[in-house]
Amino acid sequence: MPAANVVSMIFMDRRGPDFDDPDRLGRGIQREMFEIKRNRTDLTFVLALRLMRLMPGALSLIADRHKCRATALLTNLGRVLKHCRLPRQEARLVAGNVVLQRMQLLAPTRPYQCVAFAASRYAGRLSIDLAYDERVLRREQAQELLEIYAAQVRGSMA
Repeated sequence: MPAANVVSMIFMDRRGPDFDDPDRLGRGIQREMFEIKRNRTDLTFVLALRLMRLMPGALSLIADRHKCRATALLTNLGRVLKHCRLPRQEARLVAGNVVLQRMQLLAPTRPYQCVAFAASRYAGRLSIDLAYDERVLRREQAQELLEIYAAQVRGSMA
């Protein structure tokens, strides 16, 4: 579990009517995230893992491969490769004669989880990537969902 010391997980529950007003939904999520950061409840995930280690079978019980308790996942990876010591050209990493123009980063998915968004920044640019379960969404639907989400993010940044 060495990666868990830098990972936090928060579950946000929203129901159908919550999505009727996108502005109100966004403000609610923003307010909830502010409270999570302020109260440091993001560490609950790491503490829960420690507690589950004390109970035989607890971790495998909640990590059932045939069930998924999350419809969607959003991971904010932040400024990717910010501390990399390679030289830069116009904020992009350079290795020899190769310039890293952009990256596509995908959030982890589980079976039966519909979508996973990964947000990251590289070379001063925000990227939003989407992984999805092809049993649930067709490619066109996933593309439309990504476009709708990106438009919401652009609108909130204006």
